[in-house]
Amino acid sequence: MYDYFKQFDIWFLLSKKIEIDWNLVNLKMSLYNRKTDIKEIINMVKEIPDQEIKKDLTKFLPLNHRSIIKEIRVWLMEKLEKLGEKGTDERNK
Repeated sequence: MYDYFKQFDIWFLLSKKIEIDWNLVNLKMSLYNRKTDIKEIINMVKEIPDQEIKKDLTKFLPLNHRSIIKEIRVWLMEKLEKLGEKGTDERNK
């Protein structure tokens, strides 16, 4: 399920305080004939095994930053849930 989803992509964008452009996210997802939203991404992040996160992020992080890998899921979930709440608030306006 998460073969096409690279948590590094969204973690990197959020860590740089870049607002997620859902049109671009879905453009990337269209390569896999899929469309997504914040709820699906939250569910995918929850389901990704720790070893998969480590495998994915180890490719991008220098040795001296790899200790944060354990904390990334927690940080990422917090950010994604805030985005989800923000999106719900905006849809309710």
